[in-house]
Amino acid sequence: MSPSPKTSRRKWLIILGALGLTVLALVPLPMGINAGDRENAVSHAIAAVMRNRRVITDKGYDHLEDTSFVKDKSRVYFRNDLGIPDTMFLEHGLKPIPQDRKLYVDKGDVIISFSNRDIEGKPAANIQFSYVFGSLGAQGYEIKIHKSLLMRYFVYVHRWVS
Repeated sequence: MSPSPKTSRRKWLIILGALGLTVLALVPLPMGINAGDRENAVSHAIAAVMRNRRVITDKGYDHLEDTSFVKDKSRVYFRNDLGIPDTMFLEHGLKPIPQDRKLYVDKGDVIISFSNRDIEGKPAANIQFSYVFGSLGAQGYEIKIHKSLLMRYFVYVHRWVS
């Protein structure tokens, strides 16, 4: 017994509808970025540096450059120029840059910075993220946030190296 043409068409409509909803739920849409999105991007970037996690980059799915220099997690400091609460950084075990002493990046101190300004100091459309692990060692990225109905995607674009 073969299925009737009406049943076959209904199955195809259901399959196409499910596929369309899946695409709509996962494909990035032109949605506005809010403070929560920025906080999630910061959390994602800190985890990528501290745990050497792979991320989506402009060149594919890969590790951020030189995260192996982050050895002593108790010596990682932050600079927050995004206007988000510092508690986000403290929850990840980062410390504020001390005012009473100098940091020694050549001896193991690491500074992770987030800003709304690019390396030249001009306002940037995306989050600017960098980490310094030596006087001649630093990496700078731009984090682009893409949102779908169900997910956020963070794409790291390598902008500079020192």
